[in-house]
Amino acid sequence: MKKLIISSLFMFFAATTILKADSITFKKDDGGSEKIASTVLQHFGYTFYRASEVNWTINKSYQKATFLLNGKATYALYDLDNKFLVATQLVGSNDLPTKAQKELISEYSTYKVANVLKVIARPTDYNLQDDTNAYWVDLTNQTSRLVAIAFPGSDLNLVKSEKIK
Repeated sequence: MKKLIISSLFMFFAATTILKADSITFKKDDGGSEKIASTVLQHFGYTFYRASEVNWTINKSYQKATFLLNGKATYALYDLDNKFLVATQLVGSNDLPTKAQKELISEYSTYKVANVLKVIARPTDYNLQDDTNAYWVDLTNQTSRLVAIAFPGSDLNLVKSEKIK
C-alpha cells in the first residue's frame, strides 16, 4: 500500500512539475503566436501522463492537443475557456464492435470508411449521453456522407446524413 501511495504521488508531482510553466507559447501558421493556459496543461499532464509527441494548436473555437497514446494518434479538445471537452483516438474499422463491423459489410458496402474515432474520455460533468468507449464512424460515397455511432456490443446508429454537392 505504501508503494502505491508513493508511486501515485510521484506520478502526480512528475506531471505537474513538467507542466509547471504558466503557459506554453507557440507560433501559429499565420505568423502570430498563441498560449495554452496552465490549467489546460495541468489537466492534460495529469490525464494523459503517458502521452508522447504532443503538439498544440488553437483556432477560433478550441484548443487541440495532438499526440500519441499507446502508439495511437490521439486528440484532446479544450474550449477557449480552458474546459476539457473530449479525447478521441483514431482507430481502424477492424476495432469496431463485431455487430457494427457486420453491419458495415451488409448495409454500407457502397460507402468507404473515411475515419473511425473512439471516444476515450469525456469530462466528469458531461451532460449528454456519455459516449466514452463509443466509436464515431465517418462514411462517404460519391453522393453522400454519413456519420454513425457504435457503442460497445451494438450496431451502427446513424446520426447524420448529408448529400455531397
